Amino acid sequence: MSADLADAYIVRAEVYVAQGNVDKAIKDLETYIELTEDTSMYATVAQLQEASGDPEAAEQAYDKYVEAAGDEEEEAGFQAGLYRMQNGKYEEAIKAFEAYKDNETYGAGAMYNIGVCKMDTGDYAGAVEAFDACEEKGGVFEGLYYNRGVCRLMTEDWEKGAADFKASIEKEPYADNATYNLAICQMQLEDYETAAATFTAYIKDGRGGAKSGAESIVESVAEPVETEAAAEVSNLGAYYYRVVCEGAIGNLENALADYTVCIDNGYELTQSYYQRAQIYAALGDTENQNKDLAESLKYSE
Repeated sequence: MSADLADAYIVRAEVYVAQGNVDKAIKDLETYIELTEDTSMYATVAQLQEASGDPEAAEQAYDKYVEAAGDEEEEAGFQAGLYRMQNGKYEEAIKAFEAYKDNETYGAGAMYNIGVCKMDTGDYAGAVEAFDACEEKGGVFEGLYYNRGVCRLMTEDWEKGAADFKASIEKEPYADNATYNLAICQMQLEDYETAAATFTAYIKDGRGGAKSGAESIVESVAEPVETEAAAEVSNLGAYYYRVVCEGAIGNLENALADYTVCIDNGYELTQSYYQRAQIYAALGDTENQNKDLAESLKYSE
C-alpha cells in the first residue's frame, strides 16, 4: 500500500476524533501503525483510549509505545508509570518510577509519584522517605507538603507533621484542611492553647458545622480538596477536639458549648454526652450531669 493511503487513515482518524467517534479513530490509527510501523502513534492511541474511559486499553497501548521506543524516548517509561498509578497498580507504578529516580529531568517527579503510590497503599513511612527525596532534588509539586504532613500525622510524627501543614497553608491550596490537621498535631503535642486557637480559626472560616465523617483522630485526617464545593465540607471534629484543648487550659464554659454543638448535630453522642457530664460535674451542676450520663448510656447500647 502507498504512503498516501497510510496518510489517508491519519486524516480520517482526525475527522473521527472531531466527530467524537473515538473507536473508529483508534481503528484507523492502528491500521496506520500496521502500514507504516510508526509505533510513536501508540502514544496517541493511548491518549484516545484514556479519553474514551478505557484506562486498561490505554495502558496496553502505551506499553507498546514504550517497548518500541526503547531508550529513544526518555519520557516513555515515566508516562507508563503514570498510567499504572492512575489505574491503581501502585506496585507496578513504583517499579516504573524507580527507573527514573536518578534521572536529571524526571527524578524529582518520580520520587513524588512514588510517595503518592506508597501513601495510597498505606506505607506512610516509605511515602515520607520518597517525599523527602523529592524535596532534596528540588521538586516543587502541589500537595507535597500536605501529603507528607498527612503521612507524618498517620505515623504520629506530630512535630514534623505540624511543620508540613504550616508550609502547606502558606504554599498550597489546601489551607482549610491543612489548618484542621495542623490543629490535630498541635493538640497531640499538648500545645493546647495554640491548638484551640487553630481550631477556632478553622471554625470561624466556616468549615465547622453539621457534617463530618470523622470517627477518630486518625480517621479525621482531612484530604486535599479538589473543588470549591469540597472545600466547604464542614467538620464537627473541630468542635469535638477543640474541647480537649479547652478542657486542658481550663475553659470549661467554652468546652461545654462545644460539646453542646456536637450533641445538637448528633456527633459522637456517647462520648459527647459522657464528657459533657464530666464538665457539668466540675461546674457543680449535678442535675445536668446525671441527665447527660443517662443519655450517654442510652446511646452506648
